[in-house]
Amino acid sequence: MKILKIQQNTRQTTNYKLQTNKGFTLIETLVAISLLVIAVSSPLSLAARSLFSAHYAKDQLVASHLAQEAIEIVRQKRDQNLMLFLKDTINNDRQDWLRNTQLEDAVVGTKVIVIMDVSDISNLSFILVDQISGIDDNSSILKHDGSIYNHSSGNDTYFRRVIELTKISDYEIEVVARVRWKTGSFSARTFTIKENLYNWLP
Repeated sequence: MKILKIQQNTRQTTNYKLQTNKGFTLIETLVAISLLVIAVSSPLSLAARSLFSAHYAKDQLVASHLAQEAIEIVRQKRDQNLMLFLKDTINNDRQDWLRNTQLEDAVVGTKVIVIMDVSDISNLSFILVDQISGIDDNSSILKHDGSIYNHSSGNDTYFRRVIELTKISDYEIEVVARVRWKTGSFSARTFTIKENLYNWLP
């Protein structure tokens, strides 16, 4: 009978434990925060820029409407005067088509800078501003009373408006409406519209 010798494996196994208590290093944390800041700040700055551009576009649209309104008010004043002439209520003088515009008694070539008093729309009048300062004169600042822009009542806005009237002939005037405004950090901008108006009576 043979006796077999069983050799036992004397090699020892090593158990490795997973270390779960190790945290992020300071550098890893800083890198993660930097990536997060970059990821969040880019869309936010883009959104802020978009909002500012929208505000600027709105101001530009308001300025163009204010300039067009000035042209239309001068046209209305001309038509109002001519209709009064046709009704024989202003001494039958064709030159009264320029009444209350500061050009009624002016010679050809005269240029005046005015603002409009729109407090009484049925009796519009034009008020002279300082002819040297022009649009920089404080009287050119537009106010807003909650419903309309005007020069007499309400809170000051950052819009300024003047009208330059030039007498080309006894039957023609040149009207230039200028609106200036400043939005935020942008430099001041000016919107200008020019149109010639005529005495349409034969």
